[in-house]
Amino acid sequence: KSTRRGESDDLVKESGAQLAALIAGEQRPVDIALVHDPVAAPPLMGKVPLVLAGHRHHREQKQQDGSLLLVQGSTGGAGLRGLEGEKPTSLECSILYFDAVTRHLQAWDDVTLGGLGATSVTVERHLRSKESPPEPSPSVTGPVPSPS
Repeated sequence: KSTRRGESDDLVKESGAQLAALIAGEQRPVDIALVHDPVAAPPLMGKVPLVLAGHRHHREQKQQDGSLLLVQGSTGGAGLRGLEGEKPTSLECSILYFDAVTRHLQAWDDVTLGGLGATSVTVERHLRSKESPPEPSPSVTGPVPSPS
């Protein structure tokens, strides 16, 4: 018997399968698939070069069947939940860089800002390699200057 969460996951997985079927029917190749919850991503792996997701409020990445799944962190959508932990939830976003000709992802910068009241920022560059999963480049970290 499925739990309520299990039933919800089943619906999310089905939405990913429906999107994969839609992509398979396209005449032109699809470059990026977007899903809210990464639970929907498995049917898309191997169908598109890049799958973008969110929902979890922390970053994840997975490479499988020639596809890269990037799960984005919290850009502030955690709301008041971002203040419930011992430390505030940091704000995370990524800047994606695509090849103008192939339209494939070449690199991305993960930008992390310390949570509410924190004064830090980290930028980490990742280079995409077709042969192996991306390795992070050295990151740049430093305090954010206080406004004058």
